[in-house]
Amino acid sequence: MRSKVDCLRICKNGPILLIWPEGIWYEKVSPEKVSEIFTSHVINGNPIEKWIFKKTPFEK
Repeated sequence: MRSKVDCLRICKNGPILLIWPEGIWYEKVSPEKVSEIFTSHVINGNPIEKWIFKKTPFEK
């Protein structure tokens, strides 16, 4: 699922992809990166550390 959000104040790192509720923020995301992030992180549970610029775990 994707959604449009208001300004996150991190434009210089954009486009941004946030994996929720894990709180893992990917930076400079291209269409190719989205596909790789989806396969590696979302499906297989392996975040791509070299593209992560912030981790902010959210309370459940």
